[in-house]
Amino acid sequence: MKKVLHGKRPRTLAPVLFLLWLLPAAFLPAQAATPGDPWSWGSNGAGQLGNGTTTGSKLPVAVTGLTGVTALAGGADHSLALLGDGTVRAWGSNSDGQLGNGGVANSSLPVAVTGLTGVTAIAAGGWHSLALKSDGTVWAWGMNVAGQLGDGTTIGSNVPVPVTGLTGVTAIAAGGAHSLAVRSDGTVRAWGRNFFGQLGDGSYTQRNTPVPVSGLTGAIAVAAGVEHSLALLSGGTVRAWGTNMQGQLANPIGPYPGGVWDTNVPISASGLTGVTAIAAGAYHGLALLADGTMRAWGENSSGELGNGSTTDASAPVQVSGVSGATAVSAGIYHSLALLADGTVRAWGYNYSGQLGNGGAATSTIPVTVTGLTGVVAMAAGGQHSLAVRSSLFPTPTPGPTPALTPTPTPTPGPLVTPTPPSTAPGEVWAWGSNTYGALGDGTTADRNLPVSASGLTGVVGVAGGHRHSLAVKSDGTVWAWGYNSYGQLGNGTIDSYPSWGSAIPAQVSGGLTGAVAVAAGDIHSLALRSDGTVWGWGRNYSGQLGNGDETRTDSSVPVQASNLTGVRAIAAGENHSVALRSDGTVWTWGSDLYGQLGRGSAGGFSTTPVQVSGLTDVIAIASWYRHSLALKSDGAVWAWGYNLHGQLGNGTNANSSVPVPVSGLTGVVAIGANYGHSLAVKSDGSVRAWGYNNYGQLGNGTSGSGASSNVPVPVSNLSGMVAVASGASDHSLALKSDGAGWAWGSNLLGTLGNGTSGSAASSSVPVKVSNLTGVVAIAAGNYHNLAIKGTAPAPTPSPSPIPSSSPSPSPSPSPSPSPSPSPSPSPSPSPSPSPSPSPSPAPAASPTPLATPTPGPSPSPTPWTTPAATPTPTPGPGSLEGDVNGDGVVNTADLTLVLASFNKRNGDPGFNPGADLNGDGIVDIYDLALVGLNFGRTR
Repeated sequence: MKKVLHGKRPRTLAPVLFLLWLLPAAFLPAQAATPGDPWSWGSNGAGQLGNGTTTGSKLPVAVTGLTGVTALAGGADHSLALLGDGTVRAWGSNSDGQLGNGGVANSSLPVAVTGLTGVTAIAAGGWHSLALKSDGTVWAWGMNVAGQLGDGTTIGSNVPVPVTGLTGVTAIAAGGAHSLAVRSDGTVRAWGRNFFGQLGDGSYTQRNTPVPVSGLTGAIAVAAGVEHSLALLSGGTVRAWGTNMQGQLANPIGPYPGGVWDTNVPISASGLTGVTAIAAGAYHGLALLADGTMRAWGENSSGELGNGSTTDASAPVQVSGVSGATAVSAGIYHSLALLADGTVRAWGYNYSGQLGNGGAATSTIPVTVTGLTGVVAMAAGGQHSLAVRSSLFPTPTPGPTPALTPTPTPTPGPLVTPTPPSTAPGEVWAWGSNTYGALGDGTTADRNLPVSASGLTGVVGVAGGHRHSLAVKSDGTVWAWGYNSYGQLGNGTIDSYPSWGSAIPAQVSGGLTGAVAVAAGDIHSLALRSDGTVWGWGRNYSGQLGNGDETRTDSSVPVQASNLTGVRAIAAGENHSVALRSDGTVWTWGSDLYGQLGRGSAGGFSTTPVQVSGLTDVIAIASWYRHSLALKSDGAVWAWGYNLHGQLGNGTNANSSVPVPVSGLTGVVAIGANYGHSLAVKSDGSVRAWGYNNYGQLGNGTSGSGASSNVPVPVSNLSGMVAVASGASDHSLALKSDGAGWAWGSNLLGTLGNGTSGSAASSSVPVKVSNLTGVVAIAAGNYHNLAIKGTAPAPTPSPSPIPSSSPSPSPSPSPSPSPSPSPSPSPSPSPSPSPSPSPSPAPAASPTPLATPTPGPSPSPTPWTTPAATPTPTPGPGSLEGDVNGDGVVNTADLTLVLASFNKRNGDPGFNPGADLNGDGIVDIYDLALVGLNFGRTR
């Protein structure tokens, strides 16, 4: 997943969207240990505690039937043990063959990994496993969608396979979806996912065989997180590469001078010397110093840095109260230390009991694991922990051992080979008003039936403005057409009579690449980049570009919204803009005349993003004209802004400058906002509408001045719907799971797309859009509509940041803190207290254009450099991409499953591995996009 995407750890949504995945776990192989007995504690839903049950434990319990263990490793939800005889045992989740026993059935008891002998070290990644043999070769098994097995394929294996061409290895590590190995000459090899440069080979290209990490020598150990990598050098220093969004590279977070968002070659981890061991959590790092103390850096929202706070740190901080440590390990959001006295300390996230102290409260300082002494090795899994006790010590009795319910030995079975992503065109079709060329067919003739936009293929997202249209392609470029009176096409020009714009799509200029989503306001445009930043162009009279320009000067090239990172979704109103951050908070900028910024007061404007008051756990947003909607993870919808027609849906017609709940609406999976009405799709595929209904846009069979409703009403005769959109011309659209489009409301200029036009042809009930099949996404402009036909690949943007023409004058010191994990639709307790709200970003002094600088003394920007290659999106674990529940069709059931885990990371309560379609360890907008792009497909 490309994160940025992920600013802070979403414990909710944070637009979107992958998957990644997984587990943090890339740990140093445990030092040679006295053979002993394994113990475990924490989450156990897949049997990863190995005690014959699937019941979690907040105190250590014995792993059943194992002795003579010398090392342990923990994956997302599976565990590995190395025995003194050089064989390996595994237990827990086996959905991708990560137990290596020839089957795909989970096991709550240890099973032998097939055919492995002579093993000297083990490592467990998200859903794959590694073993180092005494002959210096590496063997791998489990998930392989990103090439993390290193065997030259992307086909998973449920038995160990040799990593191609790799010999002389002395240490290994497994990350979310990539793998690392140290060779005897001190060089490092890497393979697997490389979206953030975590392979360190100078590219962002996925590799399914090992490649050298650039310029790295003298390495003695490695560790891998979800999207970053660490290497310990023989001199006691550390090198880091990959993403730095939470400071996990131990360097200042970019883009200001000295900062970095991500790097595809190793850089020095600041302030670390005298290091003897390292570990990588999901988004944090640990280092053990020669004096027995510890340092930690990176994400800290669950206290995983152990310094008594929940503030992220891009420079190493000392772990409180730890001395005499001999080994370290890191899980997703918790950390472990083994002390010289044979006891274990733990800190961080504790919802599943992974701290082993008998409680479930998060701890920001180390606590002692209850009842364990004589420990000689330990490891942290996703949200469980493991330890080896020397057999010389008496058996501890820290708590009752659950009654054993042995699981049968799994029957070997074939792994399901993922279907490669489809590369079908992704064409744009449009209909309705075309006076200024907004349909993109090369004419200015209105169309009451869909027509193809000229020359556009590979499109993965569209947006319709007042009289212009936008599209984002799978290569991360943005295209625009239609009206251009204020530069809203982003091509460096402002058109006037007689042309006014362009009827043919053209690429947005200024080096804008890496885009993953677009939004169109009345006369301004927005793009979300894969690094989580937002860029805008066009009209800026109300500050709707968000670039801090107090003169509110229009821009015909993209400029960056000030101090806004970690964004996952965007929306645009008439003269304001909305962004959803990965922490589930919503930010707005532009006009606030009717309270549409949601900041608690109405009036004026803001040229920089401000946080919407009291709104958290949001997973989707929608906006048009002067009001906005937010869909929360519990399926409820909140609204704020203009309410003359009841479009806020709270039973009143009074404007609101703070979010209010839409009355009686639950189980919502998608939302849409119009000039005067709003729409929602429920999990059962039905649609609700509320607000203005003069033209039948509520779709309930009524129309006229007295037919409006300030509470949701059912749209007639609709089922199986998966998405909605509404335009400012008082009409509505819905996309059905079979790829058909439906429309209702005003049809003055053919906006219903059924071959008719005129006010008399309006419809107060849905009608099918003619000649339109295979639709995967829809959007509505003012009097025109857009649809993407065909299955397009998910965006594959470059992860490098766009260079700015001048440095940011006052960078924010760190991303805003993430809130507690958002609940899934099924209630679950909040795992940690919510940190204080994020501060409003400071205004920037001047706009930051992409390429062509605004007039003034700013230096010319650095030319945009495209990486050598862009990564290919990886399919989900099923045989049909997007088919989460395995029923052979991508439909609303799959959408519901993805939304239930939206913004959950592997290890969070409610996380569904099957919903992590792109395998990046988080269920986000990109997984949602994969479902949307494949709606209606069958196996």
